Amino acid sequence: VASGIGVPLLIFTLVRKHRMQASDQHVRGQFGVLMFGYHLSDRRVFYESWVVARRMVLLCLANVPLSISSPDNTQIRDLGILGLFLVSVVVHIEVDAFDTRCYNLPSRLESTQLTASCVTIFRRLVGSIPSVLISVG
Repeated sequence: VASGIGVPLLIFTLVRKHRMQASDQHVRGQFGVLMFGYHLSDRRVFYESWVVARRMVLLCLANVPLSISSPDNTQIRDLGILGLFLVSVVVHIEVDAFDTRCYNLPSRLESTQLTASCVTIFRRLVGSIPSVLISVG
């Protein structure tokens, strides 16, 4: 829990503290991995902390202990994961955090990854519906 909240919060704090000097070569050298590839506006430099937070929430959701291994519990967890990915798609579209170098490749890769994740988890949910109906009937 501490790393799930602490790491994104630490990244957010570091980027926030140095966001006004984001174009400075010294700051880019120290925090380049957290800022490289993003537009240097106020709301966009925080996107890396959002990505880390999303990964931490995904890990927490994926590792939720299911007390009873039933399809209903698995579907609830999968719905939570699908919701996380759908929110991520909206944030990605709204923030438009990546710069346009390299033919907008980072943004296209992020869009492809989020779309593939949504389709995969949606397919898993749809695929588990018949087994639930058979077990109920």
